[in-house]
Amino acid sequence: MSRSGLQDRSVVFGAIVVVIAIIFIARLTHLQLISSDWSNYAGQLTEERETLDPMRGQFLDRNGELIVT
Repeated sequence: MSRSGLQDRSVVFGAIVVVIAIIFIARLTHLQLISSDWSNYAGQLTEERETLDPMRGQFLDRNGELIVT
């Protein structure tokens, strides 16, 4: 194989890699910045609000009067 044939293959291979990288970056940009569907879906899966009542009784002072329930 001649040297110019090897250079041509290198240029074609490099161009293919660059095109694939551009497509990949464009898709990631679209998912992260433009499309909020996945972000909303992930937020629904991970965010859950629940009110927890404290498991304690009443606080009394030394005279037996109620301070806090």
